Amino acid sequence: MPNFLQNLLGASPILLALAIVAIDRYKRRTSNKKSLPHKVVCDKLDTWHQGMDAWTVSMDGNIFVGEELDSIVYGEITYDAMKSLAKKLALTNDDVFYDLGSGAGKFVTYMYLATPIKKSVGIEMAGKRHQIAMRALEQLKAEGLVDKDRELTFIHNNIRQENFSDATVIFMSSLCFSNALMEELNQKFVQLKPGLRIISSQIIPKDPQLAYVEEESLPMSWINTSMVHHYKLLSRQK
Repeated sequence: MPNFLQNLLGASPILLALAIVAIDRYKRRTSNKKSLPHKVVCDKLDTWHQGMDAWTVSMDGNIFVGEELDSIVYGEITYDAMKSLAKKLALTNDDVFYDLGSGAGKFVTYMYLATPIKKSVGIEMAGKRHQIAMRALEQLKAEGLVDKDRELTFIHNNIRQENFSDATVIFMSSLCFSNALMEELNQKFVQLKPGLRIISSQIIPKDPQLAYVEEESLPMSWINTSMVHHYKLLSRQK
């Protein structure tokens, strides 16, 4: 605790409480300054991705693990759905967001620009889609929108072999994920930090550590109303 707060504590608990509230409000205000309005972010994403085709990819440049040929079928979360999830999650500058199977990286970039999160990461196995995300990242840098105190990262790898242990929120458009992949991811999730929030298009295999919170319908590129499922990771049972 800073010395001036210790002095306040000795002098008056009321003054200490007021000082803590003031500091908290200041932190929230400075965090919010790092966020851009929804429409501004969407317009920039449209500009940066104009002419980029993430929908079709070849079998070259993709990272498969062993004999598992993970699906390369593609779909995107819409801007309206991004806005809805960002509002519901109420992310702060303590949060670390991961998109598992991030495609062209739009949602990862949206969360970085529209919320005050500390770190936003996309993991994508398809080489072409990863390259599109990286080209958009270069545009962010050129416009001075990458904050030195926050991190925006795109990783070209298969989510089966990538580390995302610092995540506080994970999103995955998982409708085309195989049962084997969902089981494998589930084993990774339960090793992460309690309090982790997971949003998945596909229901995650049951585990006593994963509490099912709710489901909601959101617009996606392939349908106007698609269900997503919210989970929270509980503390490990002793």
